[in-house]
Amino acid sequence: MFYSIVLTIFCATIISAALPPRDVYSAVIVNAKGSSVQCQIKWSEPKAPITGSSSQIENVETTEAMRIEHLNSYIAPERRISMGSWTAGAVITKIICGDLSISAPFPGVNSPSKNWRFRVEKDRIVSVGSQ
Repeated sequence: MFYSIVLTIFCATIISAALPPRDVYSAVIVNAKGSSVQCQIKWSEPKAPITGSSSQIENVETTEAMRIEHLNSYIAPERRISMGSWTAGAVITKIICGDLSISAPFPGVNSPSKNWRFRVEKDRIVSVGSQ
């Protein structure tokens, strides 16, 4: 009995360690609030190290602001950052519309996602899913 419990815990640890990141790289924000709304998207993006530097890559937060009219949508395209010999992607960490917000990890996102849909309603921002 004891060995089966240990084996179960060991297997669960291995399986959970292999889960993919729940990152959102691009989004579609639909305004269903009933009026226009001012929104912000918070991004976490890597800052390229200085050439020849052996320092660690740091993430910096950037903000994108937009106004979305009622029943319109805004497409936040994927952001790619050149790191010299390779390219990294920025990750959406938070969406703020008026006094409403939703933060990563976003509900329903189980793997890296692009064009993830969010709907701004009167009392919340809903994580809808990919198209």
